[in-house]
Amino acid sequence: MKNKFSKYMYIALLISIVMMPGCGIGLTRTETPSTPIAVYIPQASETPTTPIWDNTQASCDGKPFNMWGLPGTYLYQRDSSALFTVTLEPGDAIPSFGVSGPDTPSVAGTEDITTSLGTFQATRLSAGREYSILTGRLDTINGRFERNEWYVCGYGLIKLTSSDTATKTPGDYSYSNREDLDLLSFTPLTTNESHVRYILADIQLGRVVKHYRADIADEETAEALRRWDAGVRVGNIEKFKREIINKQWQIVYAGTENPANGLDVVLTSDPKQ
Repeated sequence: MKNKFSKYMYIALLISIVMMPGCGIGLTRTETPSTPIAVYIPQASETPTTPIWDNTQASCDGKPFNMWGLPGTYLYQRDSSALFTVTLEPGDAIPSFGVSGPDTPSVAGTEDITTSLGTFQATRLSAGREYSILTGRLDTINGRFERNEWYVCGYGLIKLTSSDTATKTPGDYSYSNREDLDLLSFTPLTTNESHVRYILADIQLGRVVKHYRADIADEETAEALRRWDAGVRVGNIEKFKREIINKQWQIVYAGTENPANGLDVVLTSDPKQ
């Protein structure tokens, strides 16, 4: 009886020692990190953050409108639904989007345009005409083409509307083709894309978006929030998890404690492989 009592006393004493602050025997004491945001672990020779970018730093004097966009990654939304990205390298022109027509757009003036990026004084290019075509089968096609493009120096094309509607006779067969485009975000080449993707994974795993909104001090945070608000999500989130390491939240590879490289994070806006 005495030996059994002594054994229980020893176990109780051992548990009390393990639970004392700073002590442990074969156990790890987890402490709540001071911030809910995961700490970014940069790769070698990597700049973790960059200053918030301002398009007023750009100059477009003497450049054609399709060269008004700076090198970087552009996130567009087509017809208020599909997201896609376009990457411009130094010297690249903005590709042609939307419905093409018989006329080249010309400058129609400047006007204030509001997008998810903000409100800008944009230069509008416009083209439009009614047309009539006699086909080889002696059918007549009567239609109208319209196209409007809005450009801002530094961002390039921020908005586009284009349409082509027509009716063919005889038969009164009609068709309509329309495509609208809006620029949702722009990431300059100087922005740390790995950090942007890391933040998106942290927001999705930890539901900490409000904490990032509370302190937007760099371009990486600002860009991650723009993409999040546009509906961009992590497509391979199952490959990552949030883990407390050295009293800090980190994004690591699932099943390990190895810090995640943000470039391994796949986004729903990435081009399909």
